[in-house]
Amino acid sequence: MPPTSSLLPRTLLLLPLPVSLSPTSLLPVLHHVSSTSSSLLVLLLDSPTSPTQQIAHASWHALQAFLTRAYVALLQGRERRREEGGWWGDGVDVCFAGLWDMLPQGLGEEGWERAVNFEGDTTPLPPFLSPLVSSLPITYLPALPSSSSPSQTTPSPASLPSETAPSHPVVALGGTFDHLHAGHKVLLTLAAWLASRKLIVGVTDDALLASKSHAPQLEPLPSRLYAVSSFLSRRIKPSLSLDVLPISDVYGPTATESDIQALVISKETAAGAEAIHKLRTERNLPPLKTYTIDVISSADADVGGDAKRLKQAKMSSTAVRAWLSARAQEGGQGEQ
Repeated sequence: MPPTSSLLPRTLLLLPLPVSLSPTSLLPVLHHVSSTSSSLLVLLLDSPTSPTQQIAHASWHALQAFLTRAYVALLQGRERRREEGGWWGDGVDVCFAGLWDMLPQGLGEEGWERAVNFEGDTTPLPPFLSPLVSSLPITYLPALPSSSSPSQTTPSPASLPSETAPSHPVVALGGTFDHLHAGHKVLLTLAAWLASRKLIVGVTDDALLASKSHAPQLEPLPSRLYAVSSFLSRRIKPSLSLDVLPISDVYGPTATESDIQALVISKETAAGAEAIHKLRTERNLPPLKTYTIDVISSADADVGGDAKRLKQAKMSSTAVRAWLSARAQEGGQGEQ
């Protein structure tokens, strides 16, 4: 029987950013460390000598594929403790040090109990991160295969990715963000990575959610607003200006704000994106570049475009609420 999470350490896992963001050799590591940690922060470190291993040089598709596969491995590592909760990604985060220019506020006071690194890894830590890591006991894992370790030489320009990393001053997205799960985290991370100055996140108001399945398990609006803001500022991109606000329709600020250049959506919200584009055209607002992320499940990085499969297999707040509702009913029956 696996140990309960209360007996497992809170862990910082330090990983060199893989070549071409290929996570294959890292997946067993992510699975193992996730299964042996109560909370886990996976911190990807840029290589200062290799542009192919810096988050600034990533492509949208490569970064999306990396994040989804990484989170699936982390979720699978927690599956054995499903009865404890958190199987949707609560307490498991993937972050990129290349998006930080400072230590996120409060990160050093979160009670981390160990750092995990690899034997022989020479990837340097950012100066602001070194004091935190040096204060922790370090567990060393066997060295990664050489193809996953940072290159010791700078690649020639011809070997750099042909797809330029996109960037927009202001990016917008929206959603319910109930019981923040791995799918939300991929969405928010990619949106923050795209935005160079400001990220606008519309969070659906409580009044629009009364008809949701298992509505009693919905988190109140203030909790959902805080979860989004905290994840972005304490985990993903501390320097980014954030506007996390309630929305009462599909449009939110995209209906009126001209200073937005990009919109991030999931496959299942494509219809809402079309409505936004139509309204902005009618109001002579600048068009938005749309970026779409795949829908993930706890066992698959991409559940495809089939509508029925999307509904059945996707990682969703509805599934989390259903689980919480079932647990509440079991608790009530046990008290009778």
